[in-house]
Amino acid sequence: MKKPIYEQLEVAINQVHAKYFDISCVPILTRSQKSLQGILVVMHDITNLKQLENLRREFVANVSHELKTPITSIKGFAETLIDGAKNDPQSLDMFLNIILKESNRIESLVTDLLDLSHIEQHTELDTDYMNLSDLTRRIIDNMMTQANQKKYFYSY
Repeated sequence: MKKPIYEQLEVAINQVHAKYFDISCVPILTRSQKSLQGILVVMHDITNLKQLENLRREFVANVSHELKTPITSIKGFAETLIDGAKNDPQSLDMFLNIILKESNRIESLVTDLLDLSHIEQHTELDTDYMNLSDLTRRIIDNMMTQANQKKYFYSY
């Protein structure tokens, strides 16, 4: 294993509930990077995120339906105008106002979708090699300072 591995895992708690985890495995290599010394595994509980994704899917399905309705209306009134209603000033004015209203409705829905898309943007994590011993030593030193303040004793 020379490269990081990223996976998602579903764990069934019972027949009704499940937990979801993002799992990242990063190799810990020797300084020469030729042999594997160990693997760092980080697990994040993403159950709430999965539930939000399901809500988003339902939202998109509802928005798709909401978009189809005004599009059908605009198309129907445009066809009616083409078929001759454009010659009747009252019908022309009424149909154009309906088309404008429905196009504003579509614009609002599309704006909401674009806002949602911007909110959902994810970024990839950058991985880099680091000295795990130094990091561990700094963490332990920090914890020792806190432990001494509270009169706890730790050794390593």
